[in-house]
Amino acid sequence: MHPSSHKGYLCRPPPRRGFSLIETMVTTAILTVLMGSMATLLHATFQLNRQSRHQGRLHQTTQRLSPQFRENVRAAVDANVMDTSGDGREDTLSLQHSDGVSVRYQLVDQGINLTRLLDNQATHRDYFPLPPGVNTRWEVDARSGLRRVRLWLGGGSQADEIQPTDQRFPIESYMGVKM
Repeated sequence: MHPSSHKGYLCRPPPRRGFSLIETMVTTAILTVLMGSMATLLHATFQLNRQSRHQGRLHQTTQRLSPQFRENVRAAVDANVMDTSGDGREDTLSLQHSDGVSVRYQLVDQGINLTRLLDNQATHRDYFPLPPGVNTRWEVDARSGLRRVRLWLGGGSQADEIQPTDQRFPIESYMGVKM
């Protein structure tokens, strides 16, 4: 007779309670990998959301700024880029119109100020906010015979580092061209 049998019947061992150490460690390892993957995915999602909001604000400002900028450049007879803050950065674009109106676009912290002047008196002011990290640069170019005025909006740590990528928004127009 087999030692585990009792009166000819097989006895089953008593049911186990709990989990073995190996099962617990395997489960913990799987959960750790899943949580690490989820944390990475969550971080990437937040970063994409932040970039999307940044691009949305920049696009919204560009849509609002573009028509006024182009209209002012087309009406201009002269354009000058100046350093008005004294920091060595050309932060102001001054446009002179034939009717004596002067329009100034000045780069300020987190935005662009637009001031329309007549006889050195401000007749109109507007502000165009820019998201953090956006650098700007004015450019006046007369190579093609027409004077092109361009505003670059883009990323980078310095305005000179604005690269030709999809993350920059050029706004440009030609002086004296009526549309």
